[in-house]
Amino acid sequence: MKWFPRWVEISVLILASCLGLRASIAQAGRLSACEQPQVVRDPAAALVDAFRTHRVVLLGEVHRSAEMHAFMRALIASPEFGRVVDDIVVEATNVRYQSLLDRYIAGDSVPRDSLRLVWRNSTQLMLWDSPLYEELIETIRDANRKLPSRHKMRVLASDPPIDWRAVNTPSDFPKSFGYRDWQTTEVIEREVLARNHRALVIIGTAHIGRSSPRADSAPIPTERESVGEALARKHPGAAYVVHTVVGSVSPELETTVRDLAAANTLIPIAGTSLANKNSSLLFGKSITLFRNINGHRTAITLNADAMPPLGAVIDGILYLGPYSHEILPEASLYLDDPQYLAEIRRRIAILTKVYGGDFWSDELNAIIKRR
Repeated sequence: MKWFPRWVEISVLILASCLGLRASIAQAGRLSACEQPQVVRDPAAALVDAFRTHRVVLLGEVHRSAEMHAFMRALIASPEFGRVVDDIVVEATNVRYQSLLDRYIAGDSVPRDSLRLVWRNSTQLMLWDSPLYEELIETIRDANRKLPSRHKMRVLASDPPIDWRAVNTPSDFPKSFGYRDWQTTEVIEREVLARNHRALVIIGTAHIGRSSPRADSAPIPTERESVGEALARKHPGAAYVVHTVVGSVSPELETTVRDLAAANTLIPIAGTSLANKNSSLLFGKSITLFRNINGHRTAITLNADAMPPLGAVIDGILYLGPYSHEILPEASLYLDDPQYLAEIRRRIAILTKVYGGDFWSDELNAIIKRR
């Protein structure tokens, strides 16, 4: 376990003064200025600081965003991060290849084609083929070179251990692999919490919330909990949850935070007016859930009344600015490797039947046409 630096508790003094001020103003019937979010202008330092009180930081990743990845690479490369964080858990990386990933991060020579199997053979198609993700792994490897042995970081794969060679029909695709959060939660519990480690978890924003819209008639079964929900239920207080806003992925939320902060800032929301806002800022004005009711797959549409307050879902908002540039995979990855292209199309055909829809062909064709 890594030792943590002793930093000056300025934030505690500010909080204490705010609490006293809030009490006196409340008696006068006025809203305390302390209920407004206090923007942190060094978000990387703020995330490192979050590990003082939490074993895990769930960082919601905006997939393929150049701005998001520039921030993450700078965070990971900072000396302070390496002195504090033991593990980095990454989405869409197959746990079957953990030993290969360990060797590469430790500095061993691993052929590039072998390393790519870590994400190419996950349950997710094409996502990590964007060059941003290989750059992320390389950044972690480089950061480790500069750290003493007792501070070396480990990258933990967290996608189910699928073996695509054994998947030839939709019935060969394990049902539990269709909803993957249980695997990430299991990795965090076994490799991080059980070892008293600290870990940054890089995973899509849909996986991090501690709470989600609820339908009283059909609650979410535990096997379909998000990572954030499972950790909140089983390990209360273990995780600090950060939702990322960059570009117009969440337009209403982006407008809200833009009025509060400049780009490249962190907005902690606990105890502020923002925490009391409806989480429709995240989920949208309505959301459709599918539940198994009396043996039938049933669509349930929920509006804002069924959505929890924002503070029940996340702890902070990382605002990286109003623009996000998506970096797609290179067309050459597929056109110059007919065998890989054929395998991707084979997997698409299988998963289309598993999920009842083709969510990949249009994107694949668009990437190929970019050459």
